[in-house]
Amino acid sequence: MLVVSRKMIVKDIAEKWKNQNYLGKKWRILNGGINSKDLYKKLVDLGENPNPDDVDMIIGNKGWTSLVCGDCMKFKDKGVLFGRGNHSLVICYDCLKSVLYKFFK
Repeated sequence: MLVVSRKMIVKDIAEKWKNQNYLGKKWRILNGGINSKDLYKKLVDLGENPNPDDVDMIIGNKGWTSLVCGDCMKFKDKGVLFGRGNHSLVICYDCLKSVLYKFFK
């Protein structure tokens, strides 16, 4: 288990973006003809600890910065991560509190 936040998952966002969009010798062209290299440069300019909302503005969606609770399915700023890799799940504070209340009732 690990407490995670949107701030934590964007820490290395520029490098994550490059890993997915740089194809060895060229950058991926995104929908609308946007060069992913241009977005990469903007992400790098945000520095080592970018604000998740700034990342969302650059990329154009919350897909790279979102934490979705696996129970209530709502977007949350932080939660508890259970598992690892493809076998992981984030649960928000409210859902954890609810299940613990039921567990100890």
